[in-house]
Amino acid sequence: MTVADYIALLLRYFPDADGQPYSANHLAQALEMSPQALLNLIQGDAANPRLDTVRRLCRFFGVSLDYFGLESAEACEGYLQRHLVQVGTPIVHAIQSQADVLSPRAAANVLVLMSWAERGEMIFASR
Repeated sequence: MTVADYIALLLRYFPDADGQPYSANHLAQALEMSPQALLNLIQGDAANPRLDTVRRLCRFFGVSLDYFGLESAEACEGYLQRHLVQVGTPIVHAIQSQADVLSPRAAANVLVLMSWAERGEMIFASR
């Protein structure tokens, strides 16, 4: 597996809030790197990213560093499928990754809205 393969699977398993793969510009901005450097990783032109870059990818997608040590696509897909069951739907992941760039006050507001939505779901489900 190459770094490009690992990233391709992450992009496939964790789409943005609209269900589309993250754009290189959006992902590069979130990772605080240049779009060209990210494209080099995605296209396989940069085979050995810095540890800091891999950590940022892990943080953005909510996976552990262990993911990048898996030896096959099947192992990676199994890991990602188990991970999705644990962390929830892609929309929840998208909200979490977007919240990382919010101010503390804005993040608190998002959490309040999510708790309201959760209570609404519980009320709806009990009827």
